[in-house]
Amino acid sequence: AVVESYQGRFPGIIYRRNAQNVGMDENTFLTLEAASGEYVWLLSDDDIPLPGIVQKIVKRLESESCSLVYLNVGGYWPGESYEIVRTRNRDLPDKIFVDPQQVLQSITIAHFSAIIMNRKSALRFIDTVRSYGQKGFTRGYAVNLAHYVLLSSREPCLFIGKIALACRNPEDGNNYNPMTTLTDYARQYQLLREAGLVSKKTE
Repeated sequence: AVVESYQGRFPGIIYRRNAQNVGMDENTFLTLEAASGEYVWLLSDDDIPLPGIVQKIVKRLESESCSLVYLNVGGYWPGESYEIVRTRNRDLPDKIFVDPQQVLQSITIAHFSAIIMNRKSALRFIDTVRSYGQKGFTRGYAVNLAHYVLLSSREPCLFIGKIALACRNPEDGNNYNPMTTLTDYARQYQLLREAGLVSKKTE
Protein backbone atom coordinates (compact mmCIF):
# COMPACT_ATOMS: atom_id res chain seq x y z
CA ALA A 1 0.00 0.00 0.00
CA VAL A 2 2.84 2.39 0.79
CA VAL A 3 4.56 1.65 -2.53
CA GLU A 4 1.28 2.05 -4.43
CA SER A 5 0.78 5.49 -2.89
CA TYR A 6 4.17 6.55 -4.28
CA GLN A 7 3.56 4.93 -7.66
CA GLY A 8 0.59 7.25 -8.09
CA ARG A 9 2.97 10.21 -7.84
CA PHE A 10 6.02 8.64 -9.50
CA PRO A 11 4.94 6.20 -12.24
CA GLY A 12 8.55 5.09 -12.85
CA ILE A 13 8.54 3.08 -9.60
CA ILE A 14 8.46 -0.68 -10.22
CA TYR A 15 7.66 -2.97 -7.29
CA ARG A 16 8.59 -6.65 -7.24
CA ARG A 17 8.19 -9.17 -4.47
CA ASN A 18 9.93 -12.54 -4.53
CA ALA A 19 7.71 -15.58 -4.01
CA GLN A 20 10.11 -16.66 -1.26
CA ASN A 21 12.98 -15.09 0.65
CA VAL A 22 16.03 -15.60 -1.56
CA GLY A 23 18.45 -13.69 0.66
CA MET A 24 20.26 -10.40 0.24
CA ASP A 25 22.69 -11.48 -2.45
CA GLU A 26 20.32 -13.30 -4.79
CA ASN A 27 17.80 -10.49 -4.38
CA THR A 28 20.52 -8.08 -5.52
CA PHE A 29 21.20 -10.16 -8.63
CA LEU A 30 17.48 -10.44 -9.47
CA THR A 31 17.08 -6.68 -9.04
CA LEU A 32 19.98 -5.97 -11.39
CA GLU A 33 18.47 -8.31 -13.98
CA ALA A 34 15.09 -6.60 -13.69
CA ALA A 35 16.43 -3.04 -13.86
CA SER A 36 16.56 -1.05 -17.09
CA GLY A 37 18.64 2.05 -16.35
CA GLU A 38 22.19 2.77 -17.40
CA TYR A 39 23.27 2.85 -13.76
CA VAL A 40 22.07 1.01 -10.68
CA TRP A 41 22.25 2.27 -7.12
CA LEU A 42 21.83 -0.53 -4.62
CA LEU A 43 20.19 0.83 -1.48
CA SER A 44 19.51 -0.98 1.76
CA ASP A 45 16.29 -0.07 3.53
CA ASP A 46 18.07 1.36 6.58
CA ASP A 47 20.42 3.74 4.72
CA ILE A 48 19.27 7.29 4.01
CA PRO A 49 20.50 9.42 1.08
CA LEU A 50 21.06 12.93 2.42
CA PRO A 51 19.23 15.90 0.88
CA GLY A 52 20.71 17.11 -2.41
CA ILE A 53 22.91 14.07 -3.02
CA VAL A 54 20.71 12.51 -5.72
CA GLN A 55 20.81 15.74 -7.72
CA LYS A 56 24.59 15.91 -7.32
CA ILE A 57 25.07 12.33 -8.53
CA VAL A 58 22.79 12.82 -11.54
CA LYS A 59 24.54 16.05 -12.49
CA ARG A 60 27.98 14.42 -12.36
CA LEU A 61 26.87 11.40 -14.39
CA GLU A 62 25.26 13.61 -17.01
CA SER A 63 28.61 15.28 -17.63
CA GLU A 64 30.98 12.29 -17.33
CA SER A 65 30.51 8.58 -17.90
CA CYS A 66 31.82 6.33 -15.12
CA SER A 67 32.08 2.62 -14.52
CA LEU A 68 31.51 3.06 -10.81
CA VAL A 69 30.53 5.75 -8.33
CA TYR A 70 31.41 5.24 -4.68
CA LEU A 71 29.90 7.41 -1.96
CA ASN A 72 31.27 8.72 1.32
CA VAL A 73 29.06 7.49 4.17
CA GLY A 74 28.55 8.15 7.85
CA GLY A 75 27.02 5.94 10.54
CA TYR A 76 24.36 6.65 13.13
CA TRP A 77 23.11 4.55 16.04
CA PRO A 78 19.51 3.58 16.82
CA GLY A 79 17.93 6.40 18.79
CA GLU A 80 20.06 9.06 17.11
CA SER A 81 18.90 11.41 14.39
CA TYR A 82 20.43 10.32 11.10
CA GLU A 83 21.41 13.97 10.51
CA ILE A 84 24.17 13.59 13.10
CA VAL A 85 26.37 12.14 10.36
CA ARG A 86 26.79 15.65 8.96
CA THR A 87 28.63 16.80 12.08
CA ARG A 88 30.24 13.52 13.13
CA ASN A 89 31.89 12.85 9.77
CA ARG A 90 33.84 15.13 7.47
CA ASP A 91 33.35 15.82 3.81
CA LEU A 92 36.23 14.95 1.50
CA PRO A 93 37.01 16.27 -1.97
CA ASP A 94 35.44 14.48 -4.91
CA LYS A 95 37.98 12.49 -6.88
CA ILE A 96 38.12 10.92 -10.33
CA PHE A 97 40.25 7.77 -10.55
CA VAL A 98 41.50 6.58 -13.93
CA ASP A 99 43.58 3.69 -12.56
CA PRO A 100 41.36 1.03 -10.91
CA GLN A 101 44.30 -0.27 -8.86
CA GLN A 102 44.60 3.19 -7.32
CA VAL A 103 40.90 3.12 -6.41
CA LEU A 104 41.30 -0.15 -4.53
CA GLN A 105 44.47 1.06 -2.81
CA SER A 106 42.68 4.24 -1.66
CA ILE A 107 39.09 3.22 -0.92
CA THR A 108 37.57 0.17 0.74
CA ILE A 109 34.65 -0.72 -1.51
CA ALA A 110 32.58 -2.61 0.99
CA HIS A 111 29.38 -0.74 1.85
CA PHE A 112 26.39 -1.98 -0.15
CA SER A 113 24.47 1.31 -0.37
CA ALA A 114 27.55 3.34 -1.34
CA ILE A 115 27.79 1.59 -4.73
CA ILE A 116 26.44 2.95 -8.01
CA MET A 117 27.59 1.00 -11.04
CA ASN A 118 27.11 0.60 -14.75
CA ARG A 119 24.34 -1.98 -15.03
CA LYS A 120 25.49 -3.66 -18.26
CA SER A 121 28.95 -4.17 -16.80
CA ALA A 122 27.46 -5.62 -13.61
CA LEU A 123 25.30 -8.07 -15.58
CA ARG A 124 28.43 -9.54 -17.19
CA PHE A 125 29.71 -10.72 -13.82
CA ILE A 126 26.56 -11.84 -12.01
CA ASP A 127 27.26 -15.54 -12.61
CA THR A 128 30.86 -15.13 -11.41
CA VAL A 129 29.76 -13.54 -8.14
CA ARG A 130 26.74 -15.84 -7.75
CA SER A 131 29.23 -18.70 -7.46
CA TYR A 132 30.66 -17.11 -4.29
CA GLY A 133 27.74 -18.62 -2.37
CA GLN A 134 29.01 -22.11 -3.22
CA LYS A 135 32.56 -21.06 -2.29
CA GLY A 136 31.57 -20.41 1.32
CA PHE A 137 31.25 -16.62 1.23
CA THR A 138 28.77 -15.26 3.76
CA ARG A 139 25.96 -12.73 3.41
CA GLY A 140 26.80 -9.58 1.43
CA TYR A 141 29.12 -10.90 -1.26
CA ALA A 142 27.05 -9.17 -3.97
CA VAL A 143 29.13 -6.04 -3.31
CA ASN A 144 32.00 -7.84 -5.04
CA LEU A 145 30.27 -7.09 -8.35
CA ALA A 146 31.57 -3.55 -7.93
CA HIS A 147 35.17 -4.81 -8.06
CA TYR A 148 34.60 -6.64 -11.33
CA VAL A 149 32.83 -3.63 -12.86
CA LEU A 150 35.67 -1.34 -11.81
CA LEU A 151 38.47 -3.63 -12.97
CA SER A 152 36.94 -4.56 -16.34
CA SER A 153 36.13 -1.05 -17.57
CA ARG A 154 38.22 1.63 -19.20
CA GLU A 155 35.92 4.32 -17.85
CA PRO A 156 36.93 6.18 -14.69
CA CYS A 157 35.63 5.74 -11.15
CA LEU A 158 34.09 8.70 -9.32
CA PHE A 159 34.39 9.03 -5.56
CA ILE A 160 31.90 11.52 -4.10
CA GLY A 161 33.54 12.90 -0.99
CA LYS A 162 30.63 14.86 0.45
CA ILE A 163 28.83 12.75 3.07
CA ALA A 164 26.11 11.23 0.93
CA LEU A 165 24.50 8.55 3.07
CA ALA A 166 23.45 8.12 6.66
CA CYS A 167 23.93 4.42 7.41
CA ARG A 168 22.34 2.79 10.43
CA ASN A 169 24.94 0.95 12.47
CA PRO A 170 23.84 -2.59 13.40
CA GLU A 171 22.64 -3.01 16.98
CA ASP A 172 24.21 -6.45 17.21
CA GLY A 173 26.55 -8.63 15.20
CA ASN A 174 23.93 -11.07 13.94
CA ASN A 175 24.08 -9.84 10.33
CA TYR A 176 27.76 -8.98 10.08
CA ASN A 177 30.41 -11.03 11.82
CA PRO A 178 33.52 -8.79 11.61
CA MET A 179 36.00 -11.66 11.35
CA THR A 180 33.98 -13.46 8.67
CA THR A 181 33.58 -10.22 6.74
CA LEU A 182 37.34 -9.59 6.85
CA THR A 183 38.04 -13.19 5.78
CA ASP A 184 35.63 -12.88 2.84
CA TYR A 185 37.26 -9.62 1.83
CA ALA A 186 40.73 -11.18 1.84
CA ARG A 187 39.49 -14.17 -0.16
CA GLN A 188 37.87 -11.85 -2.69
CA TYR A 189 41.19 -10.15 -3.35
CA GLN A 190 42.94 -13.51 -3.69
CA LEU A 191 40.38 -14.52 -6.34
CA LEU A 192 40.85 -11.22 -8.15
CA ARG A 193 44.63 -11.64 -8.19
CA GLU A 194 44.36 -15.26 -9.38
CA ALA A 195 42.18 -13.97 -12.24
CA GLY A 196 44.88 -11.42 -13.12
CA LEU A 197 42.66 -8.46 -12.26
CA VAL A 198 44.61 -6.96 -9.38
CA SER A 199 48.29 -6.64 -8.62
CA LYS A 200 50.01 -8.26 -5.65
CA LYS A 201 50.46 -4.76 -4.19
CA THR A 202 46.72 -4.12 -4.36
CA GLU A 203 45.96 -7.49 -2.77
